[in-house]
Amino acid sequence: MMAISKRSQGNRSPQAKKPAKAKKPAKAKKPTKAKKPAKAKKPTKAKKPATTLRPTAPVSSRKRSVAAPESIRAPKQQPPTPSPAVRRRVTPLSERWRQLQACGWLDEIPKAEHRALRERLGKALGEALTTAHHALAATSLDPECIEGCGPDEVCSYHSVLEQLADASFGKFKPEEILDELDPALQVARVSFCLGDVSFHCEVPWLDEWVQPGVLKLVNRALEASGVEARFLTLPGSEEMLHLAFVSEPTFERAQELGLIPA
Repeated sequence: MMAISKRSQGNRSPQAKKPAKAKKPAKAKKPTKAKKPAKAKKPTKAKKPATTLRPTAPVSSRKRSVAAPESIRAPKQQPPTPSPAVRRRVTPLSERWRQLQACGWLDEIPKAEHRALRERLGKALGEALTTAHHALAATSLDPECIEGCGPDEVCSYHSVLEQLADASFGKFKPEEILDELDPALQVARVSFCLGDVSFHCEVPWLDEWVQPGVLKLVNRALEASGVEARFLTLPGSEEMLHLAFVSEPTFERAQELGLIPA
């Protein structure tokens, strides 16, 4: 048998050591960022001291406010006194009615007509103050209306006299009315009887306008028959002829009170 002997260690050839790897140089550290300075803290607001509630006094013991004496009060400004024309514009219906009683206007009109007159006056005051006095008219007619003659002609002196008779409350009752237009002489002839007296006039006929001479004839007939009322023109209109039927003194008192423009 072959004996197997161990090799002696002295016979081993030493193995060459591998050269050590060079160490990588250490990485340079990044410079640290400078820290931002800490923000200064805002000063804290001082707390308001807590309000202490005062005990309320009973109602009976509370002080009442005293008005300033008259000597230190600011004087009140008085409104300016309106002129008569302004007072006439702002006068209410009740005041106008009182003035109509004061001047005697209502005494010359039948009581049965008072309600209709008051309604007309109130409506006129609400529409146009400057012409409200036209509501006092007993009748109104178109002053440019003479186109023919006779009872069958609406636009004639005959129809004008009949209209005035209807507005006179029975005080003017003309009879035997005659009217005539003369183109050759350019005149109009008007006549009528009142009681036993005959009245007539001749007026120019140059256009269709009602001539003042006819109204004067009617008023002369009223005077002759003992009637105090007259047909009087209310001013302030060019389109219509507004005629009141009262006495002249009453008409003048109404003007003084501002019911009718002077």
